[in-house]
Amino acid sequence: PPRQRPRPHVTLMPLARIKRRSWWRWGRWVLTGVLGVVVIGLVFAAYYYPKAKQAMAAAREAEALARKLPDQFSKQDFSAAKQHVAELKTSLHDLDTKVARMQGLRRWPYVGRQYIAVENLIDVGDASTDAVSALVYFGAHLFPPSAQRGRVSLATISPEDKGKLLAGISEREDSLKSALTSINSAAIALDRVPDTGLIGPLQRVITP
Repeated sequence: PPRQRPRPHVTLMPLARIKRRSWWRWGRWVLTGVLGVVVIGLVFAAYYYPKAKQAMAAAREAEALARKLPDQFSKQDFSAAKQHVAELKTSLHDLDTKVARMQGLRRWPYVGRQYIAVENLIDVGDASTDAVSALVYFGAHLFPPSAQRGRVSLATISPEDKGKLLAGISEREDSLKSALTSINSAAIALDRVPDTGLIGPLQRVITP
């Protein structure tokens, strides 16, 4: 009879060990992915944090300048207001330049939404400053006839000065139209700001 070849001895790996190896392999992949995300996040933070810090400083400077304007208007101190408007315009331009250096954030989920909001808020501030500038010019040319008597009030000035004020308003109508155009531009930019999904500090700025 033909001689039979010996069958090779096959040792089967226990099912539990196969599962352990499978889970270990998946675990390594997951761990590698997590470490990759962490490394990318650290690089991302190291690159953008100094830029964000500079932008925040510029934003605080612009905010401080803007807060002085209502009081100067109330006191009819248009000379000081004119100077602060020019400084505010420069500060907003500086802020816009610093934010533009971080435009790579636009492509990031969630973070990109915050970036777009900041971009549009700068546009709001820029257009609003143009409106204030036009109103400062308007006020500076309107109020001097009665300025030597202090704050101008329609309740206290003479009929003659009221006539001068009304004539001045008519003569400076272009300044009011320019202010209105800038206010409309600010409103359009504000409408472009996302309504939801914003971080607390941005939402607190936008809501008022």
